[in-house]
Amino acid sequence: MVNPTSDIDDSSIINGNDVKKGNGGDLQDRRLIRAFLMGEGKQGWRDAMKLVQKAGQVIEQQDHHPTILITPSSDYSPSSFSLESTVNGYIVEISTHTHTPLPPYPIPTKNHPHKIRPGVTGKDINLAESLEKAWEEVMGGKEKIQIKKE
Repeated sequence: MVNPTSDIDDSSIINGNDVKKGNGGDLQDRRLIRAFLMGEGKQGWRDAMKLVQKAGQVIEQQDHHPTILITPSSDYSPSSFSLESTVNGYIVEISTHTHTPLPPYPIPTKNHPHKIRPGVTGKDINLAESLEKAWEEVMGGKEKIQIKKE
């Protein structure tokens, strides 16, 4: 979720270590979106809850509130990519954007008003980096998600 311009192709693997290489997220509809695979069964559910709890602490500290989705991987349907069918476990998807980023250029005038659209700002990227660290604390950066574009 750190690099909003990173390319994600059929062979991409997303994990906490890839963040340092500029991978790890996807820019979709002016939002940063990151899906974390938490594992199967009761332990997967517990890990998902640990991540959400840690994420909640980070979110409150930074006062920037993303959308969080928790779902079994079999029910997960992201908007621009999908998990390989062999992936099992729980998914925690976190989506962040800023509702009122800087106004678009040129500055709106009376005759040409521009509606400010949500977008990704430094606040979103800072939150994303902190959430990656929270995930590494919970999972140790060991779990990987194989993704592909639709």
